[in-house]
Amino acid sequence: MPTTISRSKLSRYSSLQQKKYRRLYKEFVVEGIKGVEEFIRSGFDIIDLIVEEGNAEVSFYPVDQILWISEKDMKKISSLITAPGIVGVFALPAEKIDESWKDSFSLVLDGVRDPGNMGTIIRTADWFGIKNIFCSEDCVDIYNTKVVQSSMGSLARVNVVYVDISAMFKSLPADFFLLGAYMDGESIANFQFTGKGALVMGNESEGIRAGMSTLISKKICIPRAANSNTESLNVSIAAAILCYSLTR
Repeated sequence: MPTTISRSKLSRYSSLQQKKYRRLYKEFVVEGIKGVEEFIRSGFDIIDLIVEEGNAEVSFYPVDQILWISEKDMKKISSLITAPGIVGVFALPAEKIDESWKDSFSLVLDGVRDPGNMGTIIRTADWFGIKNIFCSEDCVDIYNTKVVQSSMGSLARVNVVYVDISAMFKSLPADFFLLGAYMDGESIANFQFTGKGALVMGNESEGIRAGMSTLISKKICIPRAANSNTESLNVSIAAAILCYSLTR
């Protein structure tokens, strides 16, 4: 006989839309079959697979371990306007810092708070083979369901860690470049990069804050067309352009 979700689990998993409960229970939600499969394939510990009654897309998972749910109750767990037929509840992984980041190229995010921007930046990092992203502690939670959704599975492959970024980057090797994205920096078109360092992207409205700017080795920018009247680029768009220029 199929196992239906209990009232207690429904209440608990519905609460995971809020950061405080994700931290309390050490769990997060992934919505949709593609995302769920990505996280399972990447070795994340799945706690429960929840499938809407009548949905048959479950060939990748033991049917006798599925929790079945009504369409009405699925909407309570989902953060999407149109709830998916499948939701996975996963254990939050322990944060880890691999010291090899000092010999490669990483991203540093200073106060990025929009979930869509965060998810897109994570997806961009995955595309360009960037393995580590360091976030200031006031960045948006990467397990926010909108971040998970917009990262399109890339969150399962990119190591994202929350740190005191000012303290972390105070002492660096002489050959390590801490690059900062600014409006008045050196054009990325002229900049020669060795491949060893990190790129700092600032807050959506404030940019890179003063406490971090004093540590920047080199200010860089994306040159604006002479006939352009726009003030700035979206932070996720700017990150994608700069990552392409620095990793090619």
